[in-house]
Amino acid sequence: MRQVEQLVLEIVEKEFEQCVSNQDYVNVGGVDTVAEVLRYVKYGMVDNIMGNLEQDDPELVVAIKTKMRIVKNMRYLNKLNKGE
Repeated sequence: MRQVEQLVLEIVEKEFEQCVSNQDYVNVGGVDTVAEVLRYVKYGMVDNIMGNLEQDDPELVVAIKTKMRIVKNMRYLNKLNKGE
């Protein structure tokens, strides 16, 4: 992931908090989006996120992990196909 200035992150965080502050759940793209975002997060942090999420919704965790494996496998197959 590219580096982002701290100020930009603070602005995005503030806007996001305002969007979700009065809602219990927010639709931000579903399992596909979560799996894609988690690709950019450190592995230990992914485990922590998934562990906390699993307490509330184990089925969702399975769906996210499945999607992450599918994307990882597709990228691997693409590299093989290209001869990388």
